[in-house]
Amino acid sequence: MQTLRVWALNELPEKVCNLINLRHLVVQKEYAEELSTRYMFTGIERLTCLQTLPHFVVSRERNCLVSQLGVLKNLGGTLDLYGLSDVSNTEEASKAKLCEKFNIQCLLLDWSNNEDEREIREYNDEDVMEGLKPHTYLKELSIVFFKGRKFASWITMMMNLVKITLKDCNRCDGLPPRTGSSS
Repeated sequence: MQTLRVWALNELPEKVCNLINLRHLVVQKEYAEELSTRYMFTGIERLTCLQTLPHFVVSRERNCLVSQLGVLKNLGGTLDLYGLSDVSNTEEASKAKLCEKFNIQCLLLDWSNNEDEREIREYNDEDVMEGLKPHTYLKELSIVFFKGRKFASWITMMMNLVKITLKDCNRCDGLPPRTGSSS
């Protein structure tokens, strides 16, 4: 099987990552947004042929780590990453190797997670964002629930970025000025 389309399921089957030849995993958008925490992919690193992954929910508790995306070299289109508050540091985030995934056009970075837990721990959002550096030809970037004071330095190097969306980034001082261009 190369394509799996999912509609109206409450959860993905646990063994979906046994479909090692899967190239496209399509989850209807309305279900993905409503139930994003239910669509976790334990063992996603086994799907090395995967080209389409609608989103990935990071959860230490369920062993869904952002580093597992590192081996998925062919990912393209849109990738939504949720639960980034579960990523520990720059090194862990960089193991996702987003800078090597040249076919990703739209990227969502979402730190939403259990806010009660986040209040106990210190925010590391700035370090994590720095490690999630995508390739420079990304076209759209959305950042949600980012609790850092400043955005990553790589944002100013995005050559083809045409749209940035910020939502609930209340602590941030704003986007850094573009460097190396006169506009």
